[in-house]
Amino acid sequence: MAALDEGEQLAKENKSKHTLSPPTLLKLKNALTVLRQKLVDQLAEATSQPFTRDAELRSDILAIKKLGDGPRAHTLLLLNSHHQQALQRGMQSLHPSSTSHGGSAFSSGLSQLVFSTIAQTEAFALLFLKSFISSCRGSKSCY
Repeated sequence: MAALDEGEQLAKENKSKHTLSPPTLLKLKNALTVLRQKLVDQLAEATSQPFTRDAELRSDILAIKKLGDGPRAHTLLLLNSHHQQALQRGMQSLHPSSTSHGGSAFSSGLSQLVFSTIAQTEAFALLFLKSFISSCRGSKSCY
């Protein structure tokens, strides 16, 4: 990402200094676009690996958003197999019982699972939103 930032900074500086010829500037911009897309693809692939930890997942998704593909980052967050697997494990641990006491334990467990999932999703969405807002400050592309 540092190399992409450096390339974009060079392209911005060229507007005032005109250090690059128009064809060279166009080649630079095209190369940056290709490299940005490759990096987004690699990060997206990393998020789909079963061994990806939550911290790495958050970092990768925020990096994808920073690279300009917010919709893909959002989709990856929602469809992440790690979170889906955790939810499925929680669902599988719940076993309804025919007794009235067992039924209330099932309802209680199900409620806890649902609200825990909502809280985790809310916390991650808040982190994502804070990052989005901070990256948009002073940028007209976010409006």
